[in-house]
Order: sequence, then structure tokens, then C-alpha cells
Amino acid sequence: MLLHRNVKKFIFGIVTLFLMVFLFGCDNDAFSIPKKNLDLKVGQSETVVVEPEGLFGKIEWSSSKPEVATVQSGVITGIGAGESIITAKLGKKQQKINVTVSFIVVTFQVNGGTEIEPKTISYGEKLERPLAPTKDDANFLDWYLDAEKSVLYDFDKEVTADVTLYAKWDDIKYDVEFTVDGEDYLKTEVKFGEKVAKPDDPIKIGYEFIDWFFL
Repeated sequence: MLLHRNVKKFIFGIVTLFLMVFLFGCDNDAFSIPKKNLDLKVGQSETVVVEPEGLFGKIEWSSSKPEVATVQSGVITGIGAGESIITAKLGKKQQKINVTVSFIVVTFQVNGGTEIEPKTISYGEKLERPLAPTKDDANFLDWYLDAEKSVLYDFDKEVTADVTLYAKWDDIKYDVEFTVDGEDYLKTEVKFGEKVAKPDDPIKIGYEFIDWFFL
């Protein structure tokens, strides 16, 4: 009789332990989002990675500031500049993502020309060509992606990141001709702002050279 009672206690203990493990050790709502911070540009979207996979249809998504960032089925989209907190909820469990949204900024290095203010655009937009800068001693050629001015910028390309454009210039040059008695004596080229180098005095039998005159 005593043995039978002990067996009952043993079985009861095993069943109780199993229920405790099942109820408290197994969390059906457990999930994780590895990326806790996200930087987006206005108009840019990114899909959140959730572990384990296959939970998107069960998770409830919300944004603390929909005017900054929205979320739908795990896809976060930047709407306006600022910060927002995206919350993913499954049962009693929550995961949060800090989202920072900013515009794409395009800056212009004019290299001595008239200043051009930076432009802000959304992700995937095309940059509108600005008015050409001016410079007293040079003609503006075009905008380039590198300081060496070897990669021409394509204004038909969609912009997806901050970018700096560099102005390329061509020095203004003037042709200068020296003539003697109506005939060409010397032709040279001089840059804007520079002085013309005086050529050697011409020689004419029976005459003394006085100087050069501008006509």
C-alpha cells in the first residue's frame, strides 16, 4: 500500500514538472529583431529581419511618428526628416527599432565660382541641374563626381545617397597677334588676368623700333 502511494506521488511529481516546463519554459511569443537602429532617407524603404522566420503575418506593427516613418508588414518607409520608434508586438512580447530619417543632401564644390546652396531631395529622385556658377577668369564646363573631375555626373541618374559635385572650369584665354607693316610677326595666347610677354623687337633696315601699339 505504501509502495502504491509512493508511485502515485512520483507520477504526480513528474506530471507537475512537465507542466511547469511546458508552461514557463516554452515561450510561443518569443522573437527577436537583430537590427535595433535604422537610418533611412526620405522615400527609402527597408524590410525588417525577424527571427525566427515566418512570423510577419502574426506580428502587429506600429510607428510612434507616422509623419517620420511608417511600417506595413515589416517594411519601414521614411516619410519625413526626424526620429521615430517602430514597435513590433507578438502576444505579450515587444521589440523596438529606433529609426532616423533624413533627406539626401547634395553639395556643390564651385572651386572659386559663385556659391550654390546645398539641395535636399528624396531617395530615388533625380537631381535638377542647378544654374551654372560663374567665374571671372574661367568658363564653367560641367559637374563631376570626383575632385579630379574625371567622372562626369549623370543628371538622369536616380540619387540614393548624399553626394558632392565638383565644378570643372576652362581658363578664359585670348589670342594676341603682333603685326609689323600689316604682316604677322607673332601669335600667342594669354590667360585672363595675365600679362602679355613682350616679344623681341622687330628689325627693319633704315628704321628704329619704338614700341608696340594696340589698334
